[in-house]
Amino acid sequence: MNMYWPHRLFANRWIVVAFLGLFAIQFGVSPTVAQDESSSAKRAQKKKVQKLFNKGKSAAQSGNYGEASEIFEKALTMAKDVKWDQAVQMSQQFLVKSLTEAGTTANKEKNYQAALDHYEKVLQYVDNDPTVHYNQGIALLGADSTEAGLQS
Repeated sequence: MNMYWPHRLFANRWIVVAFLGLFAIQFGVSPTVAQDESSSAKRAQKKKVQKLFNKGKSAAQSGNYGEASEIFEKALTMAKDVKWDQAVQMSQQFLVKSLTEAGTTANKEKNYQAALDHYEKVLQYVDNDPTVHYNQGIALLGADSTEAGLQS
């Protein structure tokens, strides 16, 4: 009679369980650690986006619309990299507002070429805003581009 057979079977089962456990740890924990590292990097990027966004808002509130638009463009790019939809939308909205205000300020100062440059950038993000087209037409008329101004 073989008395060692049940013990061998029991030992073999524990060896299989141990290997399965090690296999699960090897392939189960690593992605979790990688996800944790990527999520902390993502959080750091989101904080940078928030800081840029706040910096852009303060620049716009102080009347530096050109500087604000540059900051919002950086924030928009970073928000797209992080795939943060809410920040992308808000950055784009504030970018459009700051570029429009920069164009309006340039129009008031009779710096029509700068105004046209700002309105062209706005039209990259928004194409159906009648105010932008109207202001662009005013800038074109001021720059003695009557034909183009009437078409705008």
